[in-house]
Amino acid sequence: MRSGIISKKRGSTSIEKVAIIIILIIFMALAFLILSNVFHFSLLNTGGINPNLTTNPSQCQISFSNLSTVSNPCYYGLAVSGGSPGLTYTFYNNTTGRINSYVVGESTLQINVSLLGRHEVLFVCNTTGSPTAVKGFYYSAGGTAQLTLLCG
Repeated sequence: MRSGIISKKRGSTSIEKVAIIIILIIFMALAFLILSNVFHFSLLNTGGINPNLTTNPSQCQISFSNLSTVSNPCYYGLAVSGGSPGLTYTFYNNTTGRINSYVVGESTLQINVSLLGRHEVLFVCNTTGSPTAVKGFYYSAGGTAQLTLLCG
């Protein structure tokens, strides 16, 4: 028995056609697996494609409102929000240390602070830890924000 390539007859046999189709399906499956590891996505994703190897994590935001009164001149309301969904962001300052934390998309963080004496306080919001995937999107840890408030 000789292959259709070697023989003098024209065309290919049905076995050769099936073999080529199987090889194409295998290559398509491998290409899909490689692409899904480089770009985190699903076949029925309604969101889109985000790079799996991003080096720019989502930043958190710190906003403040001045709630000062005559009796309490250095009183502020702080709100912390934003960041990479699913990751826990920690909020702290340089005088008392860790204040609290929140999970982006699940909880929020709002606090009131009263600064004492004549000094400035640096508030920092950031995250560390493992990256996470939420609704077909990949999110990196590491986003941060800083706010300095001055009393006096």
